[in-house]
Parts: sequence; structure tokens; C-alpha cells
Amino acid sequence: VMPYRHLLVVLAYVVATLAAQGTSHFALNAEHYASVGFFRPDPIVAFGITSMIIQGGVCAYLYPRLVGDGSTMLRALTFAWTIGAILVSYIAIALAGEYRIPSVSGWMVVEGTAGIAQFTIFGILLGLIYRRG
Repeated sequence: VMPYRHLLVVLAYVVATLAAQGTSHFALNAEHYASVGFFRPDPIVAFGITSMIIQGGVCAYLYPRLVGDGSTMLRALTFAWTIGAILVSYIAIALAGEYRIPSVSGWMVVEGTAGIAQFTIFGILLGLIYRRG
């Protein structure tokens, strides 16, 4: 695997996550997150970035081994949505069962929608990075 592609995939994951989750948390659904009592008023952004780099690194490692070079956009999206299903199902469903969230259905919709957006953006970027030709 070419190192530049690995770095591009990590960067793509960070960009997709910041675009979808950042927009959700700090713009579109800021009121929703403010209503959930367990969030820090001033999040530790470095922890979030570190998590994104780790997750992006795992995706960068797995993708060429599971899907291969010259993959199609559909295969890239399928990979991203599969990874997303693992992460988003935990965040949208399991956490809703663990924490005192004011609106469980609201939580599931907000987290599910942001997650679908995040992994769709990531899948498109991944497809562009690994496109044939």
C-alpha cells in the first residue's frame, strides 16, 4: 500500500467526520446536544481528533486488504457504510440505552443521520482516493 494513500484515507476520514459530526454538534443540532446533560460545555477537541486519526488509520489499513486497489465507488461506499454500521449503531442505539437522554428517538435520529452523512462522505472520498486509472 502506498504511504500517501494511507495518509489520504486518514485525512479523508478526519475531513468527513469534522464535516458531518462538527456540523451536527455545533450548528444543526447544538440545542439537542445542549439538552443532554452529560456533555462537556467545552469539549476536549484534541481527544476527538485523536480518535478520528485512530479510526481513519484502521480504515486505511483495512480497506486495501479487504477491497483492494482500483476499487469502484460502490465498493468504497459499501466499505464505509459497513464500518459506519459498527460505529453508528453503538453511538445511536447502545448509548441511548445507557445514558439518560431526554429524547431517545431524537437522539437516534440525530446520531443516525449524522453518522450516515459522515460515512457517505468518507465513502465518496475513499472511492476517489482508490479509483481506477
